[in-house]
Amino acid sequence: MDTHTKLDNATEVAIIHHESWGVCLQRLPNPEAVSVALQARNHTFGTLAARLRLEEQVVRAVLTAPPPNSITLLKKIAHELGVPEYFFFLRRVPPLNPPLLDFRAEKPAPATLGNEARRAIDVAQDVQRLARKVGYRSAFNIQGSLAELENESFALDVRDKLQVGVSEQASVASPDKFYKILRFSVETTGIFVLQSSFDEKDGSGCALASKDVPVAVINTRRQNSARRSFTLVHELAHLILGNNGIIDPFEKKNRVEVACNRFAANFLMPAAFVKAAFASVGFSRHTLRRDIAAIARKMSTSQQATALRLETLELVRQGTYDAWLQQVQGANPDFGNSGGGGGRVEEEKYKLASYGFTFARVFSAAVDTGQIDEVELHRSTGLKAKWQQRYFEFAENAVPVDAGD
Repeated sequence: MDTHTKLDNATEVAIIHHESWGVCLQRLPNPEAVSVALQARNHTFGTLAARLRLEEQVVRAVLTAPPPNSITLLKKIAHELGVPEYFFFLRRVPPLNPPLLDFRAEKPAPATLGNEARRAIDVAQDVQRLARKVGYRSAFNIQGSLAELENESFALDVRDKLQVGVSEQASVASPDKFYKILRFSVETTGIFVLQSSFDEKDGSGCALASKDVPVAVINTRRQNSARRSFTLVHELAHLILGNNGIIDPFEKKNRVEVACNRFAANFLMPAAFVKAAFASVGFSRHTLRRDIAAIARKMSTSQQATALRLETLELVRQGTYDAWLQQVQGANPDFGNSGGGGGRVEEEKYKLASYGFTFARVFSAAVDTGQIDEVELHRSTGLKAKWQQRYFEFAENAVPVDAGD
């Protein structure tokens, strides 16, 4: 729920919080509030019940005329819908962020997501709203068509604009460092790049296109750095098209996802770069997994994307990609631990990884000038007031590799 929504209902919420739940449940839920919550999360009573593994009639009863001792169920339903329990009892029903399209489907349609993914998207949408409130306008102005996205020369032009050099990519020899450099380059255009961790079944990330405040969200759950790079460039393609939606680069069920994938492959693995890496490593179908891994390391790229790119460029015979998929079935090397291993890094590095450089630059200035305060920033984005200044000061002088999961 947006911050302004929370503040608009502050008085009523305070009253509800001070009443006992017994008194509160003497009120019937507001049907309009229930409808708004269901529509915003792309649920019906039936789909919500299935998600919660409850009978539909039980969910319907709790949200229309709560029976005695239904507080626990009400809280469970509220959690799944991503609203506070009192939301259903508000007399003035606030708007909720609408669901995004799911580009993993053959025909993109509103997505039904779990609570973690929904929360990540709500934060991203609130970042957009708050940035507009303080008058922020991104310098990002790259536009293109589906046909252009499929052209390597277009991808290389975008790469030049972002100043991501192939020689730098080759010399980094670290997928983690390259991802951080790539992310920083994307953020220099004014795009917000946020990281969050949610169930991988709900996508690899999402794109929120906008002429003034474009936002990309990367799901860090199990995606290693090489795969995150591909996800980020895939999302960049959606921002170039002006799309809002949930994505997974390896779910190619429609023309848009195919075009975005080709853009990401052309961007991260230009033909000349791939051919040079291929020649330096060599290749044998008898050592398929090892050779794909070695070529991917040379380029700091996803092994799955590398295998497909080699076949697309006809450097290996048809069927090599499918053979690789069969060999790694159930153990895709692009997936692993969500972070870099070991203990939690310093909090300011963790905040930089989560919120990025654009966030720090925009909202540090907004807080300093009094356009927003620490409380509003916390309510909208989850960034606690006690960490804000420390993170802002760290980000001001940080370099890309300083961000730590």
